[in-house]
This record gives sequence, C-alpha cells and structure tokens, in this order.
Amino acid sequence: MIFWRYGKQLSWMLITIGYMVFIWLQSEYFNPQLIEVYAYNLDFPILLMLGSVFELLHLIEFGILFIFLIQTFKTNPNGEFTKEKMIVCFILSLLYSLIDEIHQLYVPYRSFSFIDIFKNFIGIFIVYYIVKKRYKW
Repeated sequence: MIFWRYGKQLSWMLITIGYMVFIWLQSEYFNPQLIEVYAYNLDFPILLMLGSVFELLHLIEFGILFIFLIQTFKTNPNGEFTKEKMIVCFILSLLYSLIDEIHQLYVPYRSFSFIDIFKNFIGIFIVYYIVKKRYKW
C-alpha cells in the first residue's frame, strides 16, 4: 500500500537522479577537443550548425531537469503542487547547473563558464514560464 502511495514519486525521483547522473557523466567525459579533430573535415555550415546545437543543449538539458524535478514534486501524495514548490524546483535546477560548472573546473578540457550558467538559466526560465502559464498563479 505504501509503494502505491509513494511509487509514482519514487519513480520520478529515480528518473530525476538518473538524469542528474547523466548530466554529471556527460560533463565528465565530453571532450570538446575531439570535435576539433573532426572540424577540419567538415564544411563551415555543418560546423556552424553543430556548434549551435551544442550551445542549445544547455537550454534543453537543464530545462528537462527542471521538468523532472517538477514531476517529482507534483507526484507527492501529501499535497498539491504549489508556486513555492515550483520555485524550489527552479532553485534546485539552477544550483545543480552551478555545481556542474564548478565540477567542470576539475575536468580536463572543460572549464567553468558564467555564460553556460546563463544559458542553463534561460532553459530553466523558459520551462518555468510555460508551467506558470499552465497553472495560472
């Protein structure tokens, strides 16, 4: 009976934690210098498109994390999803973005970037705006 009550929230919590681990590992093992090796063989428009995709991934990556955190909080059987809970999800997403950037300070070929944090913030804010419209707070 307890699993039935808390099963959805536990599932979303595990999905969210799994996604956070994915972000961490992607930050750990992605080597931008490998792309540089292939860049010499690519046409400029393709290279430009690839660079744009990598930059857009910041928006998408942390927007998805925010959605997963929202789902975790929404499935809590002990109350409804409130504006305060959404703000907590927003802050947690932003903090994880900051932690990820700090983590990159210690990873070879990676670096800390305030611009990346700003792109992460934009992705989180876009989802925040959409959810806020949906709930009409």
